[in-house]
Amino acid sequence: MSTPLDILIKVVPVVLILTTISSQTRSQKISDVKYIDKAFEGMLKSAEQATMLPSRNGIKGVLEDFYNDKGYYPALHPGEIETDPVIPG
Repeated sequence: MSTPLDILIKVVPVVLILTTISSQTRSQKISDVKYIDKAFEGMLKSAEQATMLPSRNGIKGVLEDFYNDKGYYPALHPGEIETDPVIPG
């Protein structure tokens, strides 16, 4: 399960979209509101099921599970080899 901050980070773009919608005409607003629930559903799914790693897109992996359990990403000691094949380098 994602933390509230993780969900907020992924929800902020929708707030910006809603701000743009508020400057449109009433008929345009009504048609756009239909898609807000679907957009939120997609963002929530991304926050809970997708990776947060900037180097790739896709489903979450062991690092996201670690982050969700501990609240931080683990670091490597100097010279330590990365064991997660998803991480480049």
